Amino acid sequence: MDFPLTQKYRVIGAEAHPFYRWIAETLGEAGTPRWNFHKYLIGPDGQPAGTWPAQVAPSDRRITAEIEALLPPSRG
Repeated sequence: MDFPLTQKYRVIGAEAHPFYRWIAETLGEAGTPRWNFHKYLIGPDGQPAGTWPAQVAPSDRRITAEIEALLPPSRG
C-alpha cells in the first residue's frame, strides 16, 4: 500500500484513505482517529498492535513498551 506522508487524506467516512477504512473495519470505533496525531502500531503480522489518541506522546512508555514487546529478541 502506498501511503505518502506529504499528502492530506480523509480519515473517516466512505472517502477515507484505504488505510483508515481498514483500521476502522478492524478496530471499530476505537480505531477511528479523533484528532491529529492519532497513533497506530502495526505488528509484524500486518495487524494492528496498538492505537493511541493524540494526547499520548510518541515517546510515552505505553507506546514504547508495545514496540519493544514486538521486537525480536536480541542476540548478544
